[in-house]
Amino acid sequence: LSVDAIVAIEQFARLNGLTGRQVQRIFKALAHEHVHNDARSLVEYCCFRYLSRDNSDFHPSLRELAFQRLIFVTMLAWNDPYDEDNDPHSSLDNYSILGRLVEEDAFVRIAPAVAGVADASTAHHLFRALVGAEKGLSLDLWTTYLGELLKVHHGRQTHKIGDNFLSDEQVLCIGSSRKRPVLKWEQNTAWPGHLTLTNKALYFEAIGLAGMKKPLRLDLTDHNSKIEKAKVGPFGSRLFDSAVSVSSGSV
Repeated sequence: LSVDAIVAIEQFARLNGLTGRQVQRIFKALAHEHVHNDARSLVEYCCFRYLSRDNSDFHPSLRELAFQRLIFVTMLAWNDPYDEDNDPHSSLDNYSILGRLVEEDAFVRIAPAVAGVADASTAHHLFRALVGAEKGLSLDLWTTYLGELLKVHHGRQTHKIGDNFLSDEQVLCIGSSRKRPVLKWEQNTAWPGHLTLTNKALYFEAIGLAGMKKPLRLDLTDHNSKIEKAKVGPFGSRLFDSAVSVSSGSV
């Protein structure tokens, strides 16, 4: 076994209240004979056995950095479950996951098994969106992504939009920072507010002197919807290039 596989198996075994050897014996007793010596199947079994104990929409352990790193190690183990003599990480003495990259197939196999992280049907697209031009998923990128997921999950529990909010919509992202509020430019005037992106629409709640105003809803399911990069600024100037122009049939 590779060191990645050993670390993943031992850690998940402990989480299951067992030792690595005990898990291996259980795996051989349950699995078909042709996969008894398949390291990748053993890694999957240890990981999925623990994850199957949780039936929530968002795995509670994702708040813990140690668990985030364990899932990353498990994806590395899935990448390379066998020990190779030329592997610089083949010893626990110099073992490190910094600078390591998770490949697409490993992400697609492991990430959707963790509640709230990814959907199996779109995991390939998510991976490509995350890594961009990079060769794989780094630990820093992985933890940053999970950090954003945690913010959205917390926002779903604490943030509500007025009467226009539809219960069948899934919140994807919330922009409500007090230090750096989202600005809506209208007739050369910037209005600060809260922005909420769902799987069907974009909501903007302007902040007025009397509090939050009725939210503006932009329907993103309309075939006439358009989303483009834009430049904005006061008095019609085009100083800031980080704006996004959104239009739909509803507005």
